[in-house]
Amino acid sequence: MNESIKLFNHKDASSCNTNDIAEFLDMSVGNLYYHYKNKEHIIRSIFIERIAPAMDAIFFTTDNRETEDDVFMFFLALAKNTYKYRFFYTEMYTLLNNDEELKEFYSKRAQNVSDEITKMYDCWIENGIMKNISEFDKNILTENTWLIGQMWMTHARIMTPDKSANRLIFDEVTHIYHALKPHLTDHSVENFEKMIAFSDCLLKK
Repeated sequence: MNESIKLFNHKDASSCNTNDIAEFLDMSVGNLYYHYKNKEHIIRSIFIERIAPAMDAIFFTTDNRETEDDVFMFFLALAKNTYKYRFFYTEMYTLLNNDEELKEFYSKRAQNVSDEITKMYDCWIENGIMKNISEFDKNILTENTWLIGQMWMTHARIMTPDKSANRLIFDEVTHIYHALKPHLTDHSVENFEKMIAFSDCLLKK
């Protein structure tokens, strides 16, 4: 499965067929079919067994809620994960459209994650990281930050294809932060700005 992820990140999953995958994995097509019914089965397995658990470990935890450091590390973990599985995010519409089972699984999981993001915002408010905002604003903010996380790699691939992995990851963190910035407390903004400036300096060295 790791090698399939490497192949899909290097060459669009939609451009690969089972012959390409078998050749890259150095196995016969027959042996590949012994393990997986088709390419969609491979992609679905990657999402269910790798991408979803990794993202759940990032979202469904209390480690992202107490301090600005926790939140910044949450942003960073999210961006690193979307880069690691960037093939899925850059081709998400096509991959989901080609597999109804995967599409249904993704949709249900996306709603669960969105609900958890709202709970996370409640904790940020309670801990003085975020200002108290209305439920309507909270829901809109949840959707906007979710969209950045899901679509950032597509945007980066089109607009800045030559940027390094670390720069792409940092840029995603920065955009998520700035979407949230108007709703963060002054003290938190001050701390986030320091962390972002420090990280940016490290990347420029």
